[in-house]
Amino acid sequence: MGKEATLADNINMLQDVLQNQNQLIHKHIHPDLSEVPRMLALYKEVEPFFYGDENTPGLIHSEELEDVILMLCDDNHGNLRTLPTREMLNHKGGYGMYYHFDYHGGPISYEWINSSYLPKIWEQMTMAYDFGVRDLWIVNVGGIATQEFPLSYFLDLAYDFDKWGTNAINQTDFYTKHWIEQNFANKCTEEHQEKLFDLIIGYTKLAHNRRPEAMNVNVYHPVNYKETDLMLSKIDQLLQIAEELYHAVDPDNLSAYFALVYYPAVGNLNLQKLWLLTGKK
Repeated sequence: MGKEATLADNINMLQDVLQNQNQLIHKHIHPDLSEVPRMLALYKEVEPFFYGDENTPGLIHSEELEDVILMLCDDNHGNLRTLPTREMLNHKGGYGMYYHFDYHGGPISYEWINSSYLPKIWEQMTMAYDFGVRDLWIVNVGGIATQEFPLSYFLDLAYDFDKWGTNAINQTDFYTKHWIEQNFANKCTEEHQEKLFDLIIGYTKLAHNRRPEAMNVNVYHPVNYKETDLMLSKIDQLLQIAEELYHAVDPDNLSAYFALVYYPAVGNLNLQKLWLLTGKK
């Protein structure tokens, strides 16, 4: 706190805050602190105070955190930054993970529509689980609208890890079909469900390569290796599927298709296409 504060000053202040919090909880909530769920989020700006440095002990072995869940965080873009060491796994309070489907901040925000890719989520969150991060999972979705698909997967992964977790290698396509059946089995034909699968897998894979907010004219070369032309061909194929389904879905079920699939897919694809065509000019 303050320009002149050292790392030790800030660590001591946080130690004092934690002591006061625990005293208040002991007095007003429950005399046994282990019975009160508590969590400390170790965002990247908090980590220096938790780990300290070679000259300054951090809060990592603090008595005040003994029963507190230590919630680790990704890098704001779906990549795990750190995991518990074997020594850290002795921490009584356990570990959590804060993950992002939506992010506001530098170097670039992504807050518009779903651009999450299930294989990436599976890879990162199963790794977290296998390294002992099992007590609390939180995902930042921003606005839930258009995030229903990855959010359903994240929650199903957390609640039925035996089915969807480490042993479910290369099963995200199967989950996608499962999700489509859950939401559209009584709303469209099996042929249309197959096209829904192609559309969802297609647009989320392209968004994984480059989120729409991070897209620009320099990402894909307009000539070399036919990068732009191949991308445009894929995008047009997917847009054709999206429009075909839009006109095929029964009007009573059109709102579900529009909200859950059409809008995030077409929004992603058209923005990608806009930048690709701009790069060709």
